This record gives sequence, C-alpha cells and structure tokens, in this order.
Amino acid sequence: MTNASRRHRRTPNALFLGVDGGGTKTLSVIFSAAGEKLSEDTAGPSNPLRVGLKPAADTIIESAVRACDKLGRTTGGIVSCVAGLAGVRRGDLRLGMRRLIGERLSGAEVSVVTDAEIALLAATGGEPGVVVIAGTGSIVFGKNGKGRTATAGGWGPIAGDEGGAVSIAREALRAVARASDGRGPATALSALAADYFRASSAEDLIVAIYSPQMTYTRLAAFAARVTKAAMEGDLVAARIICEAGKELGAAACAVIRTLRMTRADLRIGTVGGVFNAGDLLRRPLLETVHKCAPKAHFVDPVSTPAEAAATLAVRRRYQSPSL
Repeated sequence: MTNASRRHRRTPNALFLGVDGGGTKTLSVIFSAAGEKLSEDTAGPSNPLRVGLKPAADTIIESAVRACDKLGRTTGGIVSCVAGLAGVRRGDLRLGMRRLIGERLSGAEVSVVTDAEIALLAATGGEPGVVVIAGTGSIVFGKNGKGRTATAGGWGPIAGDEGGAVSIAREALRAVARASDGRGPATALSALAADYFRASSAEDLIVAIYSPQMTYTRLAAFAARVTKAAMEGDLVAARIICEAGKELGAAACAVIRTLRMTRADLRIGTVGGVFNAGDLLRRPLLETVHKCAPKAHFVDPVSTPAEAAATLAVRRRYQSPSL
C-alpha cells in the first residue's frame, strides 16, 4: 500500500484537532473524520511572542487533553492537527511551535499557520476576501482570486496593533491622564479606570498600570470598559472606538491595494472581541474601506476560526499533504 493510499483511507475513530490561539485565549475543537464537531475547550493565551514557545505549546496541549477527556478519549486518537496562532508570522516560530506540539501529539501530523489564515477561511469559506482580526492585537489578512495573499498590521503592542484591545486600552488611559491633568476633556473613563485597576487616585493609577504584574491580557480586558462607556454616550470613549475602526480600515485598504481588489465585490470578515463594539467600530471601518474599495461589504462567518482549523486538519490528512 502506497503512502498516498494510506493518506486517503478514512479511520472512523480518528480525531482531528483545530486550534485558534491568541494573546488572550485559546479555543480547541475536535472533529471527526466526517467533519463533525465532537468537542471543544477554552484555555488561556498561546501567542508564543507573548508567553513564550513552551508555555504556548503547553496551553494548547492542556486544552486538547481536556477536549478529548470530554469524549472519554486521549490525545493519542488525534491523527492531524492544525494550529492557527497569533505571533507566528516568522517561519522559525512556526517550526518551533510545530515541533513542541508534535512532541506531545505523538503520531499526529501537525501544521502551524497564522491565526489570520484560519480566520479568513472561517470568514469566507475559502473564497477571496479580507479578514480583519481585532482581539488583544490586530492584523488584516487577504487572499485574491489568484491565490495571492497579503498581510497588514500584526506588529505587536509596541510597534502596532492599532485597533486592537491593547491599543484601545492604551488610548483610553492616555485620555484619563489628560483629563486628570486638565489637558483634555472630562470622561467617564476616569472612574472606570480607577475601578478596573483598583486605584483611588491618579497616583495610584500610575502605580497600578506600571506594576510588574501588569500584563497585556489584563490591559486588553479594559477595552471592554471603553466600549461600554462609548455605548453609553461618553464622547471621549466613542472617539477612541471610532479611531480604532478607522485604523483597522486603513490596514484593510493596504491589503486590498496590494492584492489589486479595489474594484472587486469584496467580502470582509471580522473576528475578535473588539467587534463587540458593533456599529461604533464597524461603521468607521467600512467607511474607510469604501474609500479604496467601494463594493466591499461585511459577511457573516461560515464557521469559527477554530472550526476552520479543524476542517483544514481533516483536509490535510485526506486530501493534500500540504496546506
């Protein structure tokens, strides 16, 4: 029996693992060979740039173990895994994560791709389009009809991530500082920041946000308070969310121009907790995109990114040796 024929033989009890790993949380999904979702699990962050290679791999494996436990199975039943992770644009990081995951999933075929790749598949079902990811960080990924891809953003919290939760939280804290000094307008964000960071004064807030215990995950979570303030009518918070939408739109335009899709009837998918802001974020994003691609429009996702990763795991095993 050839390797090719073995690749195409379906084993009814085989398990397929799809992972969507970001800077705040990790979602793991187990599929059957028929593409049926059997189990899922949620864990902490698995972006190797944020937490390190080994801790990221440990989180993924622990999540996979729990997902298998729910089925009364072990990870030994996993024959193929696709992990879509934030922070793995560099080839050496993808290889490092693939090695560490593979060591723990003995016998499984393991692929590591960017979170943007599985997000685009989830958004368009494999059709040409653009996906805008705004979670802890932000990145835009697109693919045109010729299969060419392009990326914008994803530079992390120091050099980029505009429109992501950390960036929104950072802008909100700057607004709080300006309001405290009298350099900017009063805002409900001041009280929200004091409560969230457990500070009784501006001086205490400084200590809290520069504490060695402050993490990007903790900072990113404050963005939800900013969204809440914006929805309740705080003008400063609303401006911050609006600017975040414009930044995401600008990144999308960069990808659209690179892929020469400005005249296309363009699908745009959105992924990430920042989009809980709804039209406060989506409207300025689309208005910005329409300046370069007038026919662009939002689409509802075909699946979740983790499910898209599991679908790729099945395809990789039975249809093609590569992604």
